[in-house]
Amino acid sequence: QLFEPGISDSIPWPECLPRITCPVLLITADPSLGAIVTPEAAQSLQTFIPHLQIASIAGAGHCIHRDQFAAYMNLLRTAL
Repeated sequence: QLFEPGISDSIPWPECLPRITCPVLLITADPSLGAIVTPEAAQSLQTFIPHLQIASIAGAGHCIHRDQFAAYMNLLRTAL
């Protein structure tokens, strides 16, 4: 589920997200290693931000930049 109850009930995310017009890169990792964003949640987010780019780094968990620094930096440099 993309918007879990109780986390940010005061923010109307479905109304706010489509207003983002700048390039957006979501770097995800492996949920079995502790990553928070599942592939399904990332795809759901893309319905609100159609130009969202999703990149997943294998072998990384919650702390992507520490787990797979070179891959993380490569994606970040490419996006910037």
